[in-house]
Amino acid sequence: MKRIVLLLTLLVLVSLTVVGCGGNVGEKNPKGQEQGEERQDNQASGGEVGVGKAAPGFMLEDLNGDENSLGDFRGKTVVLAFWETWCPSCRHELIQLDGLAEKYKDDDLVIITVNTMTRDTPEVIRQFMKENNLDLPVLLDHGSNASFKYMIRWLPSLYIIDSQGVVQYETFGVVDTDLLESEIKNISGG
Repeated sequence: MKRIVLLLTLLVLVSLTVVGCGGNVGEKNPKGQEQGEERQDNQASGGEVGVGKAAPGFMLEDLNGDENSLGDFRGKTVVLAFWETWCPSCRHELIQLDGLAEKYKDDDLVIITVNTMTRDTPEVIRQFMKENNLDLPVLLDHGSNASFKYMIRWLPSLYIIDSQGVVQYETFGVVDTDLLESEIKNISGG
């Protein structure tokens, strides 16, 4: 019996690491609509997210309370990663991204992380970043504004946006570091 419980526990942990942390990020969007309503409105107006489409803009506060806009990074390749501290796959991806940020710090590459704030608080995020020695910028998605614009359903979710503001790559769940680095090089021309 102990063997079966151990095996099932291991299977769940491996599944979370390989696939990611699923589920809806929030129940309602900032306008109070159900998610399906927002998606229909977005799709009807041509606002869906995807490769080859303009990346939806947003204005979010960072951990210092300063406002940041995606448009501030126009002209650079942007890696945009949605995450939370409770998600094992997100923790793994943040370590990868921190290494890439250090490696490409002198290039026109910006790595932005967006905490979806479904369970995390700024204090929990600060502590997590400190404990893990992570130096990535963290934007806080209070009210799930950016999460709804990007239709986040799985964590981690990652987008690479080119210097013109167009989504060139998207992935949901864990991404291999070599594949991610290859995509970044292809998109940025580096």
